[in-house]
Amino acid sequence: MSAHLASLRRSMTEHQCDYYLVGSSDPHQNEYIPSCWQRRAAVSGFTGSAGDALIGHDGAWLWTDGRYFLQAENELDDAHWTLMRMGIDDSLTDWLSKQKAIRVGVDPSTISLALAKKLSQTLNANGSELVPLAENLVDQHLNLPNKTHQPITPYPTDVSGKSVPDKLEAIRKLMRQEQASALLVAALDELAWLTNTRGTDIPYNPVSIGFAIVTLNHVDVFIDAPLTDELNTHWKGTGIYVHPYDNFYEHLQQLTGGVWYDPTQISWYVQHNLRTSTLIAKPSPIAHMKAIKNSVELTRSCEAHKADALALIRFMHWLETHWETGVTESSAAKRLATFRLDNPLCRDLSFPSISGFGKNGAIIHYEADETNDLPITDEAIYLLDSGGQYWGGTTDVTRCMHFGKPTAEERRHYTLVLKAHLALRHAVFAKGTTGYALDCITRQALWREGFDFAHGTGHGVGTYLCVHEGPHNISPRNNNVPLEKGMLVTNEPGLYLEGKHGIRIENVMTVVKAHDKNPEHGLHRDVLAFIDLTLVPYERNLIDTHYLSSEEIQQINDYHALIEEKLSSSLTDQSDVLHWLKQKLAPLA
Repeated sequence: MSAHLASLRRSMTEHQCDYYLVGSSDPHQNEYIPSCWQRRAAVSGFTGSAGDALIGHDGAWLWTDGRYFLQAENELDDAHWTLMRMGIDDSLTDWLSKQKAIRVGVDPSTISLALAKKLSQTLNANGSELVPLAENLVDQHLNLPNKTHQPITPYPTDVSGKSVPDKLEAIRKLMRQEQASALLVAALDELAWLTNTRGTDIPYNPVSIGFAIVTLNHVDVFIDAPLTDELNTHWKGTGIYVHPYDNFYEHLQQLTGGVWYDPTQISWYVQHNLRTSTLIAKPSPIAHMKAIKNSVELTRSCEAHKADALALIRFMHWLETHWETGVTESSAAKRLATFRLDNPLCRDLSFPSISGFGKNGAIIHYEADETNDLPITDEAIYLLDSGGQYWGGTTDVTRCMHFGKPTAEERRHYTLVLKAHLALRHAVFAKGTTGYALDCITRQALWREGFDFAHGTGHGVGTYLCVHEGPHNISPRNNNVPLEKGMLVTNEPGLYLEGKHGIRIENVMTVVKAHDKNPEHGLHRDVLAFIDLTLVPYERNLIDTHYLSSEEIQQINDYHALIEEKLSSSLTDQSDVLHWLKQKLAPLA
């Protein structure tokens, strides 16, 4: 790492830069970065999905959030890097605001327009400057793999629920309202949703690398993936025209009239290539459309979660009866993957499984490897956060297990997290309520006991798309996006004690209408609620009913009764698993 930093600093001197910013993003603002663009990980050693590196001539700093504090401490070289904990230390913006008359270099294709504007304003206020460089300095000194483009798979209407022409009609209606002659599409999950396709260019996300420009009469798609006869037939009559990936920026220069773009999704380099003066900077209309699942998508998602629950339950039974044979964190994760992939509908995992035993469970986004792979025993809590990509649905579920006799503290902590989880699951809220308001409801049980967790309470989930999907979420940070009927969102409160254990309980839920508005009684808005798609039992061994109300006990029993109703018939040929499941689902007193 020190050699890379020395080389970078020489290039910084050549470009007259005091600092060089290496973010965790790429030209599409992906969460999971293909290997060809993993520059921050290559230069710093930190492999988390979120974090920004700033390299100066006399130091190097890495900013990341609470999910990755422990991971960053383990992966960064303390001799060369300073960890900046977001929410505790100065943010990147605050830190830069304290510097005077500096030049910060950056590759404009790797930073969103919104972030570039924010940093430029901060730097300009004290006589400093954010400098877009024509070449990426990391690429000059590190041999990253070349970009690859895999074949694209059509995603027909029997799983998408809506045809490409129907989607384009809805988008163009909004474009006319905004007087936009073109809409830029840079987010890969939006490109996949718009074109009814799926791909394998990005790890764990079934998307393909590309851009699109939607006009009022056709769609220009910029991809380097091979075009198959199946794909050509799928797109026939949709008005889609295919161009090489690198031609996107040339086409930008030719656009006239109103151009609609989402500044959080397009890069600063995109703006550099726009020549028209009529720019419409607004959230992407596709993000909201994609978040509201249609009836076909909801049905397919339910099927995916049922298949996933069966795989996870079979694995949990296996682990409880085999942990004494020397199962480790990483071998457990690999075994779970085989249970999932035994189902032909499962195409991949939806993210790297977080398989953490004991103290490793307290590392929120932990990934076991040969240097820290603990054996799973009966002496501590085992946390497993995992998911699958199914044809028709994406899953994300976290459960904790304990194979021995938990301590009173472990049971208390688990039950507090379960209370928080139940509070969100059974919340009812008026239409127009944001996840920010519901986040406070969720954390009450933990706050009362002096606990909290350093991550959001819930995120949107795609349908055979990205496991983390916007624009909605449930979080202490208010994004002013209301939850709406048809959205999928996770429910995942947690509690983490460094060096001891981590606890998280996570289900995917869908937003439904609870009951209609009733002007007679002063209610002029619909009331919404949640229902669970995840069908995996809680850990009875960790529940302490002394901390639960009778209503909460009934909620747990009702959920477990639903699981038995939905899954028992699928396990009749596996009597040992079915017997184990019925024991887990037995009503609490």
